[in-house]
Amino acid sequence: MKTLLAKSRLNKINRTLYGRNVQAVFYKVTPSDGEVEIGSITGGFSVIREQRGPGQDGTGVKMVLATDTEIDRDQLHVGGAVALTINGQTLRYSIDELLPQQQIGAGYVLRLIPLTGATT
Repeated sequence: MKTLLAKSRLNKINRTLYGRNVQAVFYKVTPSDGEVEIGSITGGFSVIREQRGPGQDGTGVKMVLATDTEIDRDQLHVGGAVALTINGQTLRYSIDELLPQQQIGAGYVLRLIPLTGATT
């Protein structure tokens, strides 16, 4: 069965929305070392701003990852960090939730919350 949210489809969504200048850098965070980069990707993902609603302030972001990205699921953990760069602007987020994307194809969904004052 063909995966609905394959890397090629997510790349097409990103090119349509943001152009080709999109990157995500993933970090693990430890008390002794702080942030340590575990990898970066320029494809195989897409980001969607969360809607405002009861109990939601609308500042979160959902990131959809295809299974065939260069980031291994075992490397990602709640509390890790992600730096999203779109057209030269970088915003930093913490991973709040990590869920398998079973309903619409293989892959994962990360719920990201902004790190306070975290732009570069």
